[in-house]
Amino acid sequence: MAVDPSAPNRGLVVFSGGSAANNLVDVFNNVRESKSCSLSYIIPISDNGGSSSELIRIFGGPGIGDVRSEPVMSFLRNVANMV
Repeated sequence: MAVDPSAPNRGLVVFSGGSAANNLVDVFNNVRESKSCSLSYIIPISDNGGSSSELIRIFGGPGIGDVRSEPVMSFLRNVANMV
């Protein structure tokens, strides 16, 4: 999609719990195409894992639980060393 640099900054942003928006992806994409704008999804990392597992299946990478638990475990190890 070519973006006109002189056009005002605009786009479509979908805030979703994750898998709730899966059935509407085609609708959002059709709106994006008809408006010639960008499309972004914002999905929280604290969901039940359904959307996260789908993103990991498509793009690869560690599970969100792994990413979230490592800083917690690091913090707990540091606290244990202080005691």
